[in-house]
Amino acid sequence: MVGIIKTIFVLCCILISLAISGWAGQSRHASVHAAAMGNALMASDLEPAAVFTNPAAMAAAPSFKLASFFSKPYIGLPGITSLWSGDLAALVPLPYGCLGAGYSFFQADALLQEQTGVMAYSAGLWQTLEMGAAIEYLWHGYLIGDDPLAAVDPVFRNGTAKGAVAFDLGLRYTLWRHLVLGLAARNINQPDWGLVSEDKVPLEMQAGFAFTWKGLTAMADVLWKNSAAGQAEEPLLPAVGLEGNWWGDTLLVRLGVNPLEATAGCGWRSFYMNGKICHWK
Repeated sequence: MVGIIKTIFVLCCILISLAISGWAGQSRHASVHAAAMGNALMASDLEPAAVFTNPAAMAAAPSFKLASFFSKPYIGLPGITSLWSGDLAALVPLPYGCLGAGYSFFQADALLQEQTGVMAYSAGLWQTLEMGAAIEYLWHGYLIGDDPLAAVDPVFRNGTAKGAVAFDLGLRYTLWRHLVLGLAARNINQPDWGLVSEDKVPLEMQAGFAFTWKGLTAMADVLWKNSAAGQAEEPLLPAVGLEGNWWGDTLLVRLGVNPLEATAGCGWRSFYMNGKICHWK
C-alpha cells in the first residue's frame, strides 16, 4: 500500500510541476529545495542555504558543501520588470561545529538592487539540540541611471545606496527521531538602511517542523515579520511542503504551498566520487 501511495504521489508532483513551471509567485527563495517546498524549510538540514535562513541547521553537515541558486520570476509576462535573484553558499565542517558563508542578490532592472553577505557558525550542544548564529551585511541601491528627476530628488541627496549589519540566531531540536523542530530570528537588531529617513530592516521570526515517515517528509512553517505600518505585507505567512524519495533516496519529488504561491519540483542525488556518495540538490 505504501508503495502505491508513493507512486501516485510522485506522478502527481511531476504533473503539477509541469503545470505550474511557467508561473512564479511573489516569494523570495533561498534555494531550489526551499522553492519547491513552498518555503517551508526551518527544520531542514539538507542544504548550505541554511546560512541565510536558520544557521543552526548547518551543524549536521558531514562534509564540505557548496550550493548555488538562480531564479528569474515572471518569465514571458508582458509589462513586468525583469527580476533576477540567486545565491551562493558553502559549509565547512570544523572539529567542533560548522562554519558557513554565503552571498545572495536580488535585482529589479532599472529599479532596485539588493545584496547580502553572511558568515555563520553552528554547533550541536547535545545530541538533540543544535544552535547557530550569523552576521550579515545587507546592502541595497536604487538604479536611477540617467533619470534627471531622480538626480534632483531629495531622497537621493545622500546617495542612492546604503548598507547595514544584521544579526541572526537559530536553533534546531530533534524531539523524536521522526520529528524535528526549527526556529530562527533574523535581523534581530533591525538595522536602519534608509537613505534619508529611518527605514529599518524588519525583524523576522520563523518556526517550523519536519516529520519523516517511510520515505515521506512533511514540513510546515510560520513566518512572522515586523513590517512597518502601511506596508502591504501580511505579518504572518504559513507554508507547508511535502517531499518523497524513491530508489534508495535518489529521486526526490516535492510539493509546496503558501498564501502567495503553489510550487513543485524534482531532485536527483546520487553522485559517486572517490568511493563515497555525494549528495547534490
